[in-house]
Amino acid sequence: MGFCGDVTGQLPGLPIGGIANACLTRTIDKSGEDDIGLTGTIGGNVGLGADFAVGGAIQVSNATNLHQLQGVFSYVTVGGQIFGGGTAVVFWNASRSIWGIEIGIAAGIGVEGGGGFSYTSVRQFNGIISANIARGIWDLLGGPGAVSIDQLLGRAHSLVRAESESC
Repeated sequence: MGFCGDVTGQLPGLPIGGIANACLTRTIDKSGEDDIGLTGTIGGNVGLGADFAVGGAIQVSNATNLHQLQGVFSYVTVGGQIFGGGTAVVFWNASRSIWGIEIGIAAGIGVEGGGGFSYTSVRQFNGIISANIARGIWDLLGGPGAVSIDQLLGRAHSLVRAESESC
């Protein structure tokens, strides 16, 4: 689960758009391994609409360690704002073994929808002090109780399945 800052956009009159975000992300697997760090994503997409928005989001995935979030992902995105509004992104890797959803609020103007590819880099906090400071910040932002993770993951998985069946 991650807490993110996002920028999204879609050029008016052209089918070109993109996303960029930075997230404080934490993964905890069944064995209790607790990874925390920063992820950064940049992507381009083909879509419709005209939009520019800046906002914050919650990202939830099925990753059990932070480095599973690194690499190339496919995604679909929708957003709409009249000064304020929302965005949603569903993402998955090539094998569809890692997938998730990001839902947020945004300030901007416009409406857009599209699909494309992104690259995510990961910077894990390995030091005891830096990792524990980051965990404290993450807990202050809402920790695991901030959203219904199972509900968001279930919806993301059904959207990924629907997208793959339409290809």
